[in-house]
Amino acid sequence: MKNYTLVSIIGLFALSCANDQEVDGRTRTLKSKADVEQTAQDPDLGNEPKASDGTKDQKSQQKSTLPEQANEDDPSEPSTEDAQEEEEELAQEDPQATPNEVVFTIDAAYDGTAPLNDPQNPIYLTLMPGNDKQVLKIVNNSAQTFRLHTGGAPCPHATRAQEIGQGESFTCEVTREVTFNPNNEAPTYDHNAGSQTSLYMTTAPKP
Repeated sequence: MKNYTLVSIIGLFALSCANDQEVDGRTRTLKSKADVEQTAQDPDLGNEPKASDGTKDQKSQQKSTLPEQANEDDPSEPSTEDAQEEEEELAQEDPQATPNEVVFTIDAAYDGTAPLNDPQNPIYLTLMPGNDKQVLKIVNNSAQTFRLHTGGAPCPHATRAQEIGQGESFTCEVTREVTFNPNNEAPTYDHNAGSQTSLYMTTAPKP
């Protein structure tokens, strides 16, 4: 009788545990279904916001600025302002230069007391045949007025009307041969200042 009662108690306990597990399982199932339904209704629920990818943003910004930086840092590509300044400087130095023209510029420091150039570095001119003569152009950057003195070579002596001041220029056609003795004053110089302002030049026939 005691054995039968013990067996009955054990069986009831086991059945009670099984029922509790089944109820607990059903409860978990219901909770899971409720969570799924709530998530479906609210997509943002349970999803934590992702941190923005700062690396990608930085790369995009770098790519967008690279072309501009390349133009700014590339010394081989002059800016519009630099190109314009260079054109203006060339125009001031030689506003009417041609391929058949030799230009000599009087230095701004010239004061009429010394030679205009060195006999070791004279002006080289070419005697051209026919009517297509070479042109000598003298640009005065000094504060002294200048008037070319010649003996008729390589071009005629400048007239008073051909005297040039600062920023002005004088041109003449090379028509005759001229040379000089490096140990003496040149036959060409500034007529206004005197023979001590030798302007050494030499001519040669066109090869």
